[in-house]
Amino acid sequence: MPRSSTDADRHNQADAALRVTAAGLLTTVQDLGRYGYGRYGLPVAGALDDCALRWANLLAGNPAEAAALELTFLGPTLALEGDRPVVAALAGADFGATLNGRPLPPWRGFTLRPGDTLALGACKVGARGYLAVAGGFDLPPALGSRSTDLLGGIGGLAGAGQGRALGPGDLLPLAPDAGPAPPLRALPPERAPRYGGELRLRVVLGPQDDRFTEDAIVTFLSSVYSVTREADRMGVRLEGPALAFRDGPAGADIISEGVATGAIQVPAHGRPIVLLAAHQTTGGYAKIGGVIGADLWRLGQARPGDRVRFRAVAVAEAQEALRAYRSGFDLAALVSLPEAAPPPDDAVGAPAAAAPGDQPAPDPRERLFPPRLGPAPAPSAAPWSPADVQALLDRVAALGLTEFSIDVPGLRFHLRREGGHASAPATAAPAADLADPPGGEAPPHPDGADEFTITAPFIGIFYRTARQGEPPLVAPGDTVAADQPLGLIEVMKTFHEVTAGQPARVLAVLAEDGAPVEYGQPLFTLGLRTEG
Repeated sequence: MPRSSTDADRHNQADAALRVTAAGLLTTVQDLGRYGYGRYGLPVAGALDDCALRWANLLAGNPAEAAALELTFLGPTLALEGDRPVVAALAGADFGATLNGRPLPPWRGFTLRPGDTLALGACKVGARGYLAVAGGFDLPPALGSRSTDLLGGIGGLAGAGQGRALGPGDLLPLAPDAGPAPPLRALPPERAPRYGGELRLRVVLGPQDDRFTEDAIVTFLSSVYSVTREADRMGVRLEGPALAFRDGPAGADIISEGVATGAIQVPAHGRPIVLLAAHQTTGGYAKIGGVIGADLWRLGQARPGDRVRFRAVAVAEAQEALRAYRSGFDLAALVSLPEAAPPPDDAVGAPAAAAPGDQPAPDPRERLFPPRLGPAPAPSAAPWSPADVQALLDRVAALGLTEFSIDVPGLRFHLRREGGHASAPATAAPAADLADPPGGEAPPHPDGADEFTITAPFIGIFYRTARQGEPPLVAPGDTVAADQPLGLIEVMKTFHEVTAGQPARVLAVLAEDGAPVEYGQPLFTLGLRTEG
């Protein structure tokens, strides 16, 4: 996506900026929200998990209400441009972040230096993470907030196309250097929220709880509900026992009135819907209650399938809980980190890693291969050619290795020698015509193919067809091109194609049409195609 002249002008004025090289599933700029405009139809918006947003900002040396990046399920890849380092911090779900290829756990500050690449993958527990940078983003506020309102199309990125999720090529200018960098801090593991498991949410009943039967109130407060796939920034639909109205299904309808974040609407079908930050400003369904402000952040980390229970509390208890919750965000809770200290072994959600910004340890493969083949090439490097692959195999043979694996951008395979004969790679990319390595003859393979598995890149609903009633996109026995869709995964009402990444033959379909799939779940068994 070409950047606008406004983006370019702001970058020229800024001395540091984040370049989006991969956008992730849904990455937006969010702060604590845009208040006072509900009467004009504008939602508050803002971070769905304000707890993680506040901690990310405090770790980066910002006010708790500053704007940060909200990541959803699958994070972006970002590169720092400019002429100065910046302090940043990650909080919320663990997205398997790496800085220049080295693991980077959440709930701590780190230093980004010009040219550094921060890559965020998929989270397996929780749903959202937050990236804050010291000083914040140099983006103009819209009606007092930098929060991205996706439906209203305001906030977030400056210039044309604002009010949208980040896309590849976007540039996020950082606030000008305001002096010494803040110290690096971490949130102690015992203070960091834990995600997953059952969500226990406190609610205040009303304002239309009198429209429900007494049995419905008891059912609501004693049942376990589950988060459905119909969940986004506007709200979360729950599956569970239906709630009955005193006047039957017609009792669900009321004269439209203003609704608040956390309100629990119940349509005529009787299943609750909890409204979140980007909810509509009015609603015409009866509300059995509202989730209290101190617990709303928990829903921001809810994933489809998570279990939910409700407990009723009085208004006074809800108010006291909110005061206690907001007073808990205190710099005194953070611990200081030395600039070059490695993360502790018990760092939340990630293995220990060297201090961000340090030079990566030498790749041991550099002792085995020539420099052009040893270190993993950068994502922008030229693709591996058949000659490069052959040179690699020649080197493996010369060293007498009986087993060898490589998994770098543009090339992935496993080689094993048995009795002096080399088996062909189990998985490989690109689909180069790999010659047999010296010293052996590759055994034959059915259909000239080696099996490999395509897995789900994120959670969602798997579909074998492009439209209901149409035949499957592929079936066992079909041959497919590298970029040909094998199936679709629907995530938050957006469809994503699943491809082989290389010419292949479909051997088996492992997931059911219309069924939920988890991150990493096998979808297809394929075989490598050999031409001719």
